[in-house]
Amino acid sequence: MVGLFLVWFSFPAFAEDQGGTYDRVLKSETIRCGYATWPPSISKDPNTGEMSGYSYDVMNAVGAKLGLKIDWAEEIGWGTAEQAIASHKIDVMCADVCLDAKRTRAVWYSTPFTHNPIYTFVRKEDVRFDDSIEPLNSEKMKLAVLPNTILDYAAREKYPLAQSFDVNDLGGNIDVIMAVTTGKVDASFNNVYSIEQFNKNNGDPLKIVGEPVRYCHGGFLLPQDDMKLKQMIDSAIYELNGSGELRGILAKNSPDDGRHWRSPALPYEDK
Repeated sequence: MVGLFLVWFSFPAFAEDQGGTYDRVLKSETIRCGYATWPPSISKDPNTGEMSGYSYDVMNAVGAKLGLKIDWAEEIGWGTAEQAIASHKIDVMCADVCLDAKRTRAVWYSTPFTHNPIYTFVRKEDVRFDDSIEPLNSEKMKLAVLPNTILDYAAREKYPLAQSFDVNDLGGNIDVIMAVTTGKVDASFNNVYSIEQFNKNNGDPLKIVGEPVRYCHGGFLLPQDDMKLKQMIDSAIYELNGSGELRGILAKNSPDDGRHWRSPALPYEDK
């Protein structure tokens, strides 16, 4: 506590907090992005370092709308984004994060720019869940989750009796998939694209069962209490959606159908 007290009242830190992330972004004309990989949101070529994905394209388009440079500064874990924002290592978590009310105690979300169905997946040879996924709700079953993420909440809500196998805060898409593939767990949760791409490249070992367990309403994570920054980024996302650019970005990065993603509805669209 003493250390926190001293840091808070030291002049440089106090001056930085007074200005806020919004002012720093305008002064530098740069948004420093943190990111984590999870296709089709963000992918990174391990050989070239080249990045791609709909979150990558959306944030770069946001920067273009605002006349700001996007600096993809640091790869961070899904479970450590709040700390990275609070410590000013990054300005924004620029991989979309599923809306989670608990996280708003530490960070804010941009307006969601995609709505992705999340499904249960199992090994292809596992026939126990072909007729119903209800057998997963048993003390004998084990589910792979990332702590304090939509995977964790889906497990608790849909299969409260099942055991949770925690992939650590720095884990990601491939860790969850491999936990199922190698038989460490019985099932987990993911988007259709990730499962289809893994099957395509690895001999088709997995299958999706049942209907979506949840929808991931994905937005960027922002510093708490910086309303000017949130308003600026939200306005750019609204503009991208209204112009049709957002739908084009999403369709470029994964199949254009409701099993993969839905863009935000426009208020004047016919129902």
